[in-house]
Amino acid sequence: MLFSATAAGEGLHRDVCRHTLPIFDGQQRYDLKLAFKRMDKVTAEKGYAGPVVVCSVSYEPIAGHRPYPLIKYLSEGREIEMALAPVAGHAAAGAVQNVG
Repeated sequence: MLFSATAAGEGLHRDVCRHTLPIFDGQQRYDLKLAFKRMDKVTAEKGYAGPVVVCSVSYEPIAGHRPYPLIKYLSEGREIEMALAPVAGHAAAGAVQNVG
């Protein structure tokens, strides 16, 4: 997942988690609501290594969803986390990517 996030100051900031992402996947409409959890660091053998912002993610079905077990599971307020890191060359624009 890649989205634009405006944050105060330079680098990562807890404000990048202040987002509600409206999603339509061609069949259903739902919101992914992000909230700040913590700052952390990640290291991978290949790819990004450095600071990340960890957000909690809540799933809110809006329309078109079917009562599949996964939809029910997600809409019951399960704990989901997403780690966000700046995209190389785009940190000033506020672009972040999910690294978790």
